[in-house]
Amino acid sequence: MEIISFFESDRQQHWLDEIQRSDWNAGPFLVRLLRNGTFFDEMGEGSRVLLLTDGSELVSYCTYVKTDDIRPTDLTPWIGFVYTFPSRRGHRYAGRLLEEVCRLAEKEGVAAVYLSTDHTGLYEKYGFTYLTMMTDMEGRPSRVYVRRTRAIRTERLLLRRFRESDYDDLFEFLSQLEDDEFEGYPGITYENGRTHLNDRVGSTEYWAVELVTAGKVIGNIYCGARDSGAKKVGYIINKDYQRQGYAGEALSAVIRSAFREGVHRIYAECDPRNTASRKLLESVGFRREAHLRQNIYFRKDADGAPIRKDSCVYAMLESDAPNNPCREPSASGLRAYTGTYQGRP
Repeated sequence: MEIISFFESDRQQHWLDEIQRSDWNAGPFLVRLLRNGTFFDEMGEGSRVLLLTDGSELVSYCTYVKTDDIRPTDLTPWIGFVYTFPSRRGHRYAGRLLEEVCRLAEKEGVAAVYLSTDHTGLYEKYGFTYLTMMTDMEGRPSRVYVRRTRAIRTERLLLRRFRESDYDDLFEFLSQLEDDEFEGYPGITYENGRTHLNDRVGSTEYWAVELVTAGKVIGNIYCGARDSGAKKVGYIINKDYQRQGYAGEALSAVIRSAFREGVHRIYAECDPRNTASRKLLESVGFRREAHLRQNIYFRKDADGAPIRKDSCVYAMLESDAPNNPCREPSASGLRAYTGTYQGRP
């Protein structure tokens, strides 16, 4: 089976005929929008129709659009027209389309996608969470669901999950730290370095920092849960891309995201001699709380004894001063994806 985009297909008439076979009135309605050229007027520019196909047979379809049947609303984007043909039901084929939409949303830096439906207990199994009841264009109550993506878009960066294809970029900036004075990856090679990729792929604690204009991962942000509602952050930026504000831009966005999720305290540790790291933390609002003596080590000496180092602890509370740079988006902060379809999944 293959997922294709209707607007990129050279068999659009065939797929229109397939959609028309739907035993759901929203299917023929979607066909009318596509045939009379009003789809983008109704759904918003850049909206898409995704098709799950098996050869020439249409198995399932959905839309990924800016405007849904819930109007007016600031929520966007939406998944709509979710349909699987009766003979193909029971195999979670619609889930493949939902996953593809979420993949596209994440790639675009969209933080959440929404869905309006009458169903209860259906979309939860695909990772959606009930959000609220809203009223559709015909005045009917509708259940609105949301699925958060793992993506944040800033002015210059896309912060997202790591992918298998990121390995070359990851190895490039980790290998720069093999003999680094402050951050240790001793003995890293292209072969054994894949363990670090495995730690990151699928993890909700690591954010890949992708430079949008280059399509290149230039670093990562770590934000992992600790006790008492706290999180610990760490950061690495490729040395070829340092001193351009990327670390502060990425770190600020991740911190804002964590506070919005209810995190109470965020802290970081750095070497007291690492002036650049200390200045970075202070620039985004961290306060120095402690100097810990010989509490960590990355390497051992020739006799196998740990080479212990001091570290400084910097922290930030969600309740810190209102002028904290991480509390509200700035010119380099989160950029909203704006835009709502008609048809109820």
